[in-house]
Amino acid sequence: MLIASLVGFAALGVQSSSASTSKHGALNRKLCGRDQPLSVTTKSGQRAAVRNDFWGTDKFCVTNYGRKPNFTVVTTGSNFLGGRVMAYPYVFTGCAWGMCTRHSGLPAKAPDLGRPTATWQTTNPANGRWNAAFDLWFAKHKIRTGQAEGAELMIWLNARNLPLDSTRIVWVDGVRWYLAHWIAHGATGASWNYIQFRRVHPVRGVKNLRLSPFIHEAELNGLVSPRWWLLNIEAGFEIQQGGRGLSGRSFSATS
Repeated sequence: MLIASLVGFAALGVQSSSASTSKHGALNRKLCGRDQPLSVTTKSGQRAAVRNDFWGTDKFCVTNYGRKPNFTVVTTGSNFLGGRVMAYPYVFTGCAWGMCTRHSGLPAKAPDLGRPTATWQTTNPANGRWNAAFDLWFAKHKIRTGQAEGAELMIWLNARNLPLDSTRIVWVDGVRWYLAHWIAHGATGASWNYIQFRRVHPVRGVKNLRLSPFIHEAELNGLVSPRWWLLNIEAGFEIQQGGRGLSGRSFSATS
């Protein structure tokens, strides 16, 4: 996500939410608060979190089912940012804006990572302009909150109505990806390297996607330093317009 929220975790406790029970008895939670988080657990017992991150619209809601690592976009409002990214609802492991999931092994320096992988399955029935992507944030120092100023590495699996940012193609782990990068700037004046791998042939999901080859490719291009800290592994939808019905059905990640 190119624009990150400045709301700290301490402020998130006052956000509103609603809960309902499905016909199967599972507790469903609707998150409508800006940056509102929800702790979830994978089938294997791994801790993760869902966050309703939006900043360019007045109304945006997601629903989580059974406190598992999933969410569906159920409400979207109009974009008041002139068509730029207005929301990035996501599920993650690691640390993001003051919230850290337990036993993730993150933050960690790139050389200290094991064999990080990520699994994410989505359904994409939505109209509008959006992408489905992993987002990995690197900080120059070990932090657990605030804006990371090292690099943001995004892995786009799918996109709708978004033009290519680059036609340069690289092979990563046996698959062709478009590679784009530039300096991104935040609202507070912070800047960082933005790196985008966009799959030449889009898919709706991946299982045990190896993340080290993407990090290594970014290092070869001088965009990520081995001395920096990987803070998290996120999976979500960057939405510029529409997006209702986008759903991340399952997520897991290892570091």
